Amino acid sequence: MNDTNPMSILTWAAYDAFPEQRMVGLCHNVQNIARELAAYLGVARDRLSYDCAGINHMTWILRLELDGQDAYPTLRHAAEDPTIFARDRVGLELLRQLGWFVRESRAHTAEYTPYFMQRDD
Repeated sequence: MNDTNPMSILTWAAYDAFPEQRMVGLCHNVQNIARELAAYLGVARDRLSYDCAGINHMTWILRLELDGQDAYPTLRHAAEDPTIFARDRVGLELLRQLGWFVRESRAHTAEYTPYFMQRDD
């Protein structure tokens, strides 16, 4: 199991070196996402618990709890604050559109949703 960066290329290299070995590469950024969500909610990270699923750079937060209670209503409310929304336009807009928080990091998720990376030229 590879949980390092750059995840894809290191997993590929290990597979090339040891093709008989079963392996999986996992994105390592879930901990950072949890820390950011705690900041958006204005709470300490250790008060959150969560379940997530996804592949590569598209992590879906399936369950988000604050002190054992559903934190999604609070997160949706926080996303309406322009100051908080400006910190994570990609993740919080996807939350608005999909109802769930999904991303790896702002840049990686925007690669899959390129309308977030529009340029004047």
